[in-house]
Amino acid sequence: VRVSTPMDASFKLGERPTTPDPLLVKKARELMGCLIYATLTRPECKYACSKLATVVTNPTESDIDAMRRILSYLYSTRTTPLTFKSGGWTSPEGTKFDPLELSAFVDANFAKEENRHSQTGFAIFLSGAVIHAKSGKQSQVTDSTGYSETIALHEVCNWILVYRLYMSRMFAAQKRATRVYEDNDAAVTFANKGPGPRSMHWDVKLQYVKQQSDAGHLLVKPIDTKIQIADVLTKPLPEAQHLALTKLLLGGPVLFS
Repeated sequence: VRVSTPMDASFKLGERPTTPDPLLVKKARELMGCLIYATLTRPECKYACSKLATVVTNPTESDIDAMRRILSYLYSTRTTPLTFKSGGWTSPEGTKFDPLELSAFVDANFAKEENRHSQTGFAIFLSGAVIHAKSGKQSQVTDSTGYSETIALHEVCNWILVYRLYMSRMFAAQKRATRVYEDNDAAVTFANKGPGPRSMHWDVKLQYVKQQSDAGHLLVKPIDTKIQIADVLTKPLPEAQHLALTKLLLGGPVLFS
């Protein structure tokens, strides 16, 4: 049976059993060990794995079925590659990039996870495909979308600095600020112009991002939510949206076998 998404768009974690079932715990750990390894080259599964990894110590049959669904998706799409471009590439919003030029997409799903935490998702690109991706629950609860987006922006900023250093050591020093695509207007504005009166309580992370922007290491740019690649790393999506964003994430279409 063809499975076209790693997780059903309506999936929710259910109530936890009072006492963990040792057999289900063993099965969940075995499955998640395989799945997390697979996300190295199939990052579109990172959100589903991140979600289900939180319950491996006390899983339900429903959780096990959700893990098996990811396996089925990976099997159905087992011939799907990461596709890098040798002659440069163009981002979804039209910017042209050199083959060895870094770029990034970052997003946050505000207050939709357990205990009203938000989910960070980001993808760092080189030659038209992802080389580093993350999907993870934020450690602190935020009180606005802009705040949660800034936490995600702060994290991807740290990784961009690391990759810019790596590239310079491999004789591919970046010639311009790394473009970071963000779909929240407040986060983009504050990152480029500095904090305002509504953002004083998240001033430190904003000041850090602004400092890196002023230093020429990165440039935060707005992007339409419909082509925000990092969206696939923050929540389960309907089939059409999942396949469209995964095509952009991997540098080529999802192939079904």
